[in-house]
Amino acid sequence: MSLKNISIHILVGVVALLSLCCVSVQATGGDEGMLEKLRVKGKYLVDKRGEMVALKGCNLGNWFLIEPWMFGASREGINDHYGFWKKLEDRFGVEKVDALKEAHYENWITERDFAEIKRFGFNVVRVPFHYERLESDSRDGTIRAGGFKWLDKAVDMAENAEIYVILDMHAVPGGQSIDAPSGRIGENNLWTDEQAQMRAAKLWKAIAKRYGHRGVIAAYDVMNEPWDNFSRDNREDLVKIVGKIHDAIREVDETTLVYAPGSLRGVEFYGKPAERGWKNVGYTEHHYPGLFGNGDPTLDMHARNLAYGFMGIDEMLEDKQVPYLVGEFNAVFDLGGNSGLMRHYYDAYGERGWQATMWSYKLVKEGAGIEGDGWYMVSNAEPLPWPDFETASYDTFYELLSAWSQAPLAVDEELIERLTEAEPIDLKLKKYEIRRTAPEQKYGDWKVADIGGAIKGGVELIGENGFALYGGGSDIWTNRDSFRYLYKRPGKQFEYHAVIESFEETNRYAKTGLMLRANGGEDSAMLMLNVFPNGEVMVARRDKDGADATEKKLTIDSFPTGLYMKRAGDQVVIGYTDARGEWQYEKVDLPEGFESDNEMFGVVALSHVKGLLTKAVYQKLEEGKAKADIPKKFASGPNLLINDSFEIAKNDIDKDQAKEWNRWGDWFNRSKIDDQYSLVFYHNRRNDGGTSGIWQDVSGLEAGEEYEFSVLAKGVGVKGAEGFLKAVELHLENVYEGKKSRVIKKLNVPVEAITADESGVRISVRGVPEVEKMRVLIVVSPSNEDGRVGQMVFDQAALRKVQN
Repeated sequence: MSLKNISIHILVGVVALLSLCCVSVQATGGDEGMLEKLRVKGKYLVDKRGEMVALKGCNLGNWFLIEPWMFGASREGINDHYGFWKKLEDRFGVEKVDALKEAHYENWITERDFAEIKRFGFNVVRVPFHYERLESDSRDGTIRAGGFKWLDKAVDMAENAEIYVILDMHAVPGGQSIDAPSGRIGENNLWTDEQAQMRAAKLWKAIAKRYGHRGVIAAYDVMNEPWDNFSRDNREDLVKIVGKIHDAIREVDETTLVYAPGSLRGVEFYGKPAERGWKNVGYTEHHYPGLFGNGDPTLDMHARNLAYGFMGIDEMLEDKQVPYLVGEFNAVFDLGGNSGLMRHYYDAYGERGWQATMWSYKLVKEGAGIEGDGWYMVSNAEPLPWPDFETASYDTFYELLSAWSQAPLAVDEELIERLTEAEPIDLKLKKYEIRRTAPEQKYGDWKVADIGGAIKGGVELIGENGFALYGGGSDIWTNRDSFRYLYKRPGKQFEYHAVIESFEETNRYAKTGLMLRANGGEDSAMLMLNVFPNGEVMVARRDKDGADATEKKLTIDSFPTGLYMKRAGDQVVIGYTDARGEWQYEKVDLPEGFESDNEMFGVVALSHVKGLLTKAVYQKLEEGKAKADIPKKFASGPNLLINDSFEIAKNDIDKDQAKEWNRWGDWFNRSKIDDQYSLVFYHNRRNDGGTSGIWQDVSGLEAGEEYEFSVLAKGVGVKGAEGFLKAVELHLENVYEGKKSRVIKKLNVPVEAITADESGVRISVRGVPEVEKMRVLIVVSPSNEDGRVGQMVFDQAALRKVQN
């Protein structure tokens, strides 16, 4: 990765202006301290004048709770806070490790770091901490002697820098998640241990008593990422535990904002805090678009997320009238414009009055300087190999942990520039239409309904038998659905097929397709055969009213896509077209509860974004079985790639490489197959991990126009075998002079969709470049299994402009 503009700072000087989207709050003195106490007014934090204050800042990660990856210190068995200190305790004993902890806490964050934070235009820090920093050895929720020492230091340093603080209990007694950020992997006993719940509430009461009167404290983030085992629905338990903590805090502090954390199923389940007797409560979630949710990390995904991603939250907050904290977020992946993306996200949050703190301020690593992954604002300016946990001396560890405060810093000056400049840089992101209304025409004798509180959708007739279905709603998933339905009362016997021409991508999980439903209730039993905007086909079911839905992924297709459903009593047959456009059929079980005349069948559409409509265009919806396969539509016109069939070698020496193509990884070679050259990934010869791939840069394109990259792919030697490769991806990327490319669009193609036909299938991805030069890539990922088999063969690569 290329280095950005790096400045090394040992002593820090000038403080930048706060970003325009945030209100600068002046020191006022008095009992509150140097900063005035902010208060809650509806869905905003406001100052004494009643004006909205949008706090923007960062997390002080890896300070009072260790995440070894942030040290470059992850090793086997050393992948969480517990494992890190336990390894050192086993070698040096508890007393010496206590001294190591003190050295780290004293030096990881100091006054110079708060000065740096101000340079980024920030006015708040979120301070993650482990409960063990506070609790006495009695493990009964009482505070140990000197337990507030380091939180006091953090709060005081922030106040001196005129920076607000959000206190974040990152690790809660008992453990709130099996994930490493909770302090110990696999420990999630909070949900069943009432003693642990009591301890958490008691600790928060002590925290509130100590800090509640201080203006510098903006909020209490009472529990980080309460994700349990990542599968259990813990919403009811979360309401109960947060309620206990809230009540304990309110015994000593009536005003400071308390943030209730979201589960993996969102935050809306809390309802209106006032109806629970909660006072001054807001909601908090974490946003990692492209890493956890929202789709693949591309510029197109970020453009869509900035256009649509916050609409549902806006609607929910307006209804609930609560403040909102994006406690962690990051654009993460280096798209060549991460600093600009971060500015766009901060502005989007600030305009709404949301509080936002990126993860994270500091990260150190073996290499030196600012790299393009975006996880941090500052890093080590000099190489920092981590000491060997088995052999390094105690003094070595002590000297390292004591040196943080003096080690030269590499600062992301580009991020500072982007965050503090008067106007955000134009990233030329695609503009997405905000559609809230649609035509409502009648489609034959079919009826319409907007299930589960979805906004009103629509139907638009197209040609003889075609139509566009416009649908809102949040999802058809878990135990509650929200969507638009075009339906009939079909009885126990019916047979229909449909052809979907196109489907608008409002969200990765937007859905359209055929559904059989037991009734019109939002928790009804159902069987659905749907397609996602990327062409992936899935069958989903809810086996009885109120149960959680389950899914099975079938194939990935390019539009137009055919879907089919037939019912004969208790027998159901589904059908779908594969990547070749050929129909595939299979029998599935009918869910329970299909015993009344309330049963419904028809076409669904949902945007997966509250308040927004998506558009699904259907060529036809007809009774009976389809009479023919559905031909795939690929862009026609001149091929812009050079050496599209890999016939020409790089040179007389490098004959296993294709001219005009670049490659990385192992065993991705130009080889002769059936007397013709193709590009072959020899999966059976690969003996380690890591991706392989090829790419070609194409110049002279028309910025803003759509292009399609396609290639013929087939599997060889894999029929009936296990251990074939894991993934095939097609990428389109912008290429900038002197800069790294940015991903425009990325498609992950299920290997099964390719190997289903021994003659091969043509796979494709479409995207719109913002500049005149674009890179096309084929990426393959080997299986992690032993005994790898088979080869993946690519031929007839093409890049063509899409003629609309």
